[in-house]
Amino acid sequence: MTNAVVHAGTDFDLTLERRRGALLVTVGDRYSARTLPAAPMSPPEDSEGGRGLFLIATIAERWGVVHSRTGKHVWFELPLTGDAAPVGGPAPASAPAALTLAAAQVASLTAGPDGVVTGWGGDAERMFGWTGEQVVGRPLAELATLDGDPTSLHEHTMAHGRWYGSVRVRHVDGDTIQVYGVHLAAEGDDEGIACLWTRHDSRALLEPPVAAARRAAVDGPGPRAGLGRLLGLADSVVSRLTLDELLEQTLERLCTQTGGDASYVVLLTEDGAKFEIRAAYGLAMHDSRAVQHGGAEGITGRLSRQQMPIVVPDIEGEPGLHTLRGSGLRALVAAPLVVEGRLTGAIHIASRTPGRFTNDDAVALQHASDQLALAIESARLGELERRRRGWLAYLAEASDLLAGTLDLDMTMALVAQLVVPAVAEWCSLHLEQDGEPELSYVWHADESRIDVLRAVLEAMPAPERRTRSTSSPAARRQAWRPPAPTAELVASVATTPAERAIAQVIAADDRVSLPLVARNRTLGAIVIGRSPRSPFTADEIELAGDLTRRAALAIDNARLYRDRVAVARALQRSLLPPEAPVISGCDVGVSYLASGAGNEVGGDFYDVFPIDGTRWGVAIGDVCGKGAEAAAVTGLARHTIRLLGREGRPVTEVLGRLNRAILDEGPRSRFLTAIYADLLPTAAGIQLTICAAGHPLPLVSRTDGHVRTIGEPQSLLGVLDEPDLQAQTVHLTAGETLVLYTDGVTERRFEGRMLGEDGLAEVLRANCRLPASALASRIERAVVDFQREPPRDDMAVLVIRVL
Repeated sequence: MTNAVVHAGTDFDLTLERRRGALLVTVGDRYSARTLPAAPMSPPEDSEGGRGLFLIATIAERWGVVHSRTGKHVWFELPLTGDAAPVGGPAPASAPAALTLAAAQVASLTAGPDGVVTGWGGDAERMFGWTGEQVVGRPLAELATLDGDPTSLHEHTMAHGRWYGSVRVRHVDGDTIQVYGVHLAAEGDDEGIACLWTRHDSRALLEPPVAAARRAAVDGPGPRAGLGRLLGLADSVVSRLTLDELLEQTLERLCTQTGGDASYVVLLTEDGAKFEIRAAYGLAMHDSRAVQHGGAEGITGRLSRQQMPIVVPDIEGEPGLHTLRGSGLRALVAAPLVVEGRLTGAIHIASRTPGRFTNDDAVALQHASDQLALAIESARLGELERRRRGWLAYLAEASDLLAGTLDLDMTMALVAQLVVPAVAEWCSLHLEQDGEPELSYVWHADESRIDVLRAVLEAMPAPERRTRSTSSPAARRQAWRPPAPTAELVASVATTPAERAIAQVIAADDRVSLPLVARNRTLGAIVIGRSPRSPFTADEIELAGDLTRRAALAIDNARLYRDRVAVARALQRSLLPPEAPVISGCDVGVSYLASGAGNEVGGDFYDVFPIDGTRWGVAIGDVCGKGAEAAAVTGLARHTIRLLGREGRPVTEVLGRLNRAILDEGPRSRFLTAIYADLLPTAAGIQLTICAAGHPLPLVSRTDGHVRTIGEPQSLLGVLDEPDLQAQTVHLTAGETLVLYTDGVTERRFEGRMLGEDGLAEVLRANCRLPASALASRIERAVVDFQREPPRDDMAVLVIRVL
């Protein structure tokens, strides 16, 4: 009812109805919004509201919400006792209206900072039989203890500030009752605590089960619980230590407590194949790297079999520890780290004094190992999980980078710099050429070593060709093991002592060869290498393998794109003249620009070719559309004009025959505009017989800046079966310049206006004295600069200047 007043803000109806052995309570309001109530979770403790539906959900068997056009009804059912009404039938008229509910009792009490009870509630008296006079003033520890914990309730609560769990409370008759309690400590240590207790079957009154489960998962005892006392640190500090920090603190503390001179811990590698030293205290770096543990007969093998601590009075006769002798250490005590019956590592304490350790030291170390094993394994797995999440992010970023380019050289550079230094100190890419791997790219973390690295790799055998990329890590590690570098090899690749030293280091590096396989084809291999003192782990090889698979696909895409572009460019170049011709008495210049990235030819074309010893054919045209489809018709038009023109046919017949050839293409045909002219050099200049089939008319400029058009506009080609084409003859004298162009020049737009024929004429007037090639380039620059965006139409310009 409070919800109806506060949230709906309308009048409400309250209905109580007894049916089906239960009491149905319904509250209806006039607010019809169809917003379902939130899940009935426990509100924050400092909240002054939000407990309505939570209380209903706690005590009711069923509840729900019914919506209508005029409002909504919230209902719930409470079980009735003594109701004999049949299910679904009406209640007897004489049935009692009494409602019997089991009372939920919550005991409340308070205690001062000294742990003495200061308050005792009524429910506490009814639950445990003690009166307030009997309890107030007594220590709380005499009445209640935590389940399974010898620490007093008061101290435990004060230490945690907030606690949920089981409490054992003494009843007045001497029995012990187990209850569920919520304990809260006040802000200051001198303020004491407050406790609420209820039966376990009523614990939902204090905390919802979902919230309790979530809190147990977050605040419950974890793998590092209790380590603070062992390490001499606060629990809050221990919980924040990384794996390396935890191991460092552990080794220093244990070494000090046992009186040892050095300590180290070995952990199982990520692939489970061997043990490695993960941290050391009191050992020089070269000593800690040199420690070995042998196989089944060594210390680690004995720890694995016995899973009991081992004392070695003198390591001189112990197999598997011969390299530890160089450090001056003589005695050793070791204890296994066991998690769920599996050996995950071992803690070793060493001393320079033979016979330093006793069985008591072994027992103490084993006790510490038992406390540390789960915490170390949990930290190791957490570190591994974080590292793998980082690898996933790294691979996602690598995929984005590799997908951002189709240039082969750029792709190889990206692959190399993604591998180095994230995975390896250096890497090389060997791509197959004619079935043999060829060194294609080299990269080193130290760029000053790249040249020497390349020389070493070129002098060594190439990696073996393998067609599968899913082999085991061990197989990958053995894929390329060249022989040890010889003095001759080092001398052949290095000329100075510094270079020879670098070559020897590189040649001795640990290396792994990973095949580049994409679309079931072997493209080559990636070889990664680094110092043998830190060999590749199985996870690092797997990471490199994942990256290699992405690199292979990127390299294959780049190679396919390169080959496709090369073929396309070769075909496109065949559609245009290879170079501007040399005509006696004329200066010829051309400019051609195809729209679209990677296109060299589009729908525009031009051609200048000899007809006989004195005459020349000049053509320019524009096919409808752009791209490959337009370029196909471009080739048809250019070669048809050249073939017919060289036979000496009249210009009108050449264009007429071209019109028929286009129509014969059927559905693939495209209309086009074209100009074809027969150019004859004369003593006075040139004679031009020209026919313009729907094409923009040519412009002629003089050195004084005067610009005019020549020719007559006529029907375009590819539309009519028999177009009526007429030719005109024009004479040009020395100093005049003929400019033929396509509509991509004049139809260049910017903010609603076009360059147009007038704009082109202005360019000609301003540059009328330039040579033909320079004028063609100047026209192209003027068109491109007319708008900031790249041209969307093809453009061809042919300039013939009469000398």
